[in-house]
Amino acid sequence: MKRYIFIVCALCISYGLNAESFNEILSIIVQNNPDLKAKIKSNETILSLAKQENTLVAPEIGFEHNWSDTGLGVKWGISVSQYFDWPGKYHKQKKVINTTSQALDYLNRCNYLDKLLEVKILLIDIINVSQNIALMNNAKNNVVQLTEKYNKAFQNGEVSILDVNKLKIQQISINRKLSALNMQKEVLYSAIKSMNGGIDCRDMLDGVLEYPEDTLYPLDTYLI
Repeated sequence: MKRYIFIVCALCISYGLNAESFNEILSIIVQNNPDLKAKIKSNETILSLAKQENTLVAPEIGFEHNWSDTGLGVKWGISVSQYFDWPGKYHKQKKVINTTSQALDYLNRCNYLDKLLEVKILLIDIINVSQNIALMNNAKNNVVQLTEKYNKAFQNGEVSILDVNKLKIQQISINRKLSALNMQKEVLYSAIKSMNGGIDCRDMLDGVLEYPEDTLYPLDTYLI
C-alpha cells in the first residue's frame, strides 16, 4: 500500500503566550479561508450527486377515468408503477460512493494541510519582517544617540564634521530600510487578511514576534 507523507511546517509561532494559542489563531484563519471553503463545498456537492444517482426512481402514479354503463356514477382507477434497476447495480454503486466519500475526505484533509502550511509560511515571513524592524529600530536609536554625542564632540573640536555626516548618512540608510520593511509587512498583512476571508487580523498578529520551540513527533504521526 502506498503511503503519502504530508510534511507540515515544523515551525510554530508564538502569539505572546504559547504554541497552543498560536495554533488556535492559525486554525481560525484557515477555517475562514474562502478558497478552502469553496473546495470543501465542491466536494460535498460531488458526493451528494453520487448519492442521488443511487436512489430509486420516484414511483409514477396514473389516474384512469372509468365511465359507468349502469348509471351508478363516475369511477376512477389509480395505478402505481415503480422502476427498478438490476439490484446488483445499487450494491455496486454503494461501494463506489463509499470509496468516493473516503477519497474526498482525504482530499479535504490534503487541502486543509496545504492551506495550513501556506498560512504558516506567511506568518513566518511576518515574524522575520517584525524581527528585522525591531533590529532596525534598535540600530536607529543607537545611531541617533551616537549622533548627539558626536555633535557635542564636534562643537568641542574633538571630532570632524565628516564623522558627524557619516552618522547622518547612516540614519538615512536605516530609515530607508525601515520604510521598505514596513511596506513589506503591510503586503504580508494584506495577504493574511485575504486568507482570513477578508477579515482584518492585524491586532491579533501584532504580538506574533518569536519562533517557539515545537515538538518533532515520530514519523508515523505524519503518515496517512
